[in-house]
Amino acid sequence: MHMLIHLMVSTNLLDFDFDTSLNYYLNEEETKKLTEFTNRFFELYVKNDEKLGLIANVKGLERATLEKVDITSLRETGQGVYDVRGTYQFSYEGKSPLTSNFSLQIEATKDSYFIKKMNGV
Repeated sequence: MHMLIHLMVSTNLLDFDFDTSLNYYLNEEETKKLTEFTNRFFELYVKNDEKLGLIANVKGLERATLEKVDITSLRETGQGVYDVRGTYQFSYEGKSPLTSNFSLQIEATKDSYFIKKMNGV
């Protein structure tokens, strides 16, 4: 079964252009793998975990706790390249949760995935 994950994209998320003609269907298994990878990425990202460098070339937040990740758009834009958008919520000890929008360009690797771009960078 193929399904297109495109729940909600509002214009206030991130101001990136994307070509809707490059909207490929993802099967359930690929959707699950990308969702799990995205959640794991943000778990490492908010802590700036030393393992973050294995899956992305970004610096994390440090000493934060991930509250939740909501993926609002997940699509394949080319052979093994995916665009994932949504929000993540995190908090610092004793502080109210903060919510931030994200856009990830994820590339399939031999065994997993790698974050090629985060928020266009």
